[in-house]
Amino acid sequence: MPKEEGGLGFRRLEDMSMALFSKLWWNFRSRPSLWSSFISNKYLKKNSPILVPWKEDSHLWRKMLRARDAIDHLIWWQLRMGSSLFWFDNWSGLGPLYFLTPPDFYCDENINNVADVVIEGRWNENILRNCLPEELAEHILHEVHPPSSLHQLDKPWWTLEARGEFYVKSAWEYLMSRGQPRDAYKKIWVKSLPFKIAFLMWRVWHFKVPLDDVIRSWGYHMP
Repeated sequence: MPKEEGGLGFRRLEDMSMALFSKLWWNFRSRPSLWSSFISNKYLKKNSPILVPWKEDSHLWRKMLRARDAIDHLIWWQLRMGSSLFWFDNWSGLGPLYFLTPPDFYCDENINNVADVVIEGRWNENILRNCLPEELAEHILHEVHPPSSLHQLDKPWWTLEARGEFYVKSAWEYLMSRGQPRDAYKKIWVKSLPFKIAFLMWRVWHFKVPLDDVIRSWGYHMP
């Protein structure tokens, strides 16, 4: 973590790894390619990328699923032709509808894409009210513009960036371990203080120095 949050200012390799696998997940979800088609056929079969379960697959795919659980909700799909998955993509701005509907609510599997609930450039109000709880249907009818283009796929936006483009830096800042800033940390890391002294103070503050009370906490009884 950053020094002002109680860390030593080093980037955790695990956080950087997750940020890089987040980029891989972003590319898989947002950029149709030969590679993404191969991954889909190998691991998804007929499942949604949001619902495909964890199992003993390759190291690459397991890391990508960890990234999915961490950042997929940060991808918003701007409607154009309505190609977004109706139940599983965050096109409404509220998140995937599959997770927003009550567990006992009927999920109409005949509706695949957003375009399936649009008729003549307008929302099909009857279908929306029949397949969604009232508050979700009202939000879509009044707050979300229906698809208007017939020739362009829906555009994914990375919501952590104003331009909607994915950057590893923003993913890393979102995923990195954080702590609570405290004045004590500012008094430890003083520019005029030698690093070894500041580091010793940091170790004492975090009970990393084997003083009597620390050794007793390990189960050893001191004289």
